[in-house]
Amino acid sequence: MYKQIEALELEAKNNLKKSQESKGSVKEMYKQRCLMALKKKKALETQVKNYNSHQNALNQVAFTAETINGHKEMVNLV
Repeated sequence: MYKQIEALELEAKNNLKKSQESKGSVKEMYKQRCLMALKKKKALETQVKNYNSHQNALNQVAFTAETINGHKEMVNLV
């Protein structure tokens, strides 16, 4: 996903540069392409953020499960 984000950022920069060099409807076309690339980039960044949040939650659940199992073993030893 990170490579896709980088590619979209590069695409947006290239389209912005082309829009600055163009005139008329071509300029507007490149602006729209730039805007669409930035929107896609933002959507992917949101997905990455959500993925990381879910991964952290799963890590916390795994840690809690390990802690509970550790306490059960200690109780059984006593």
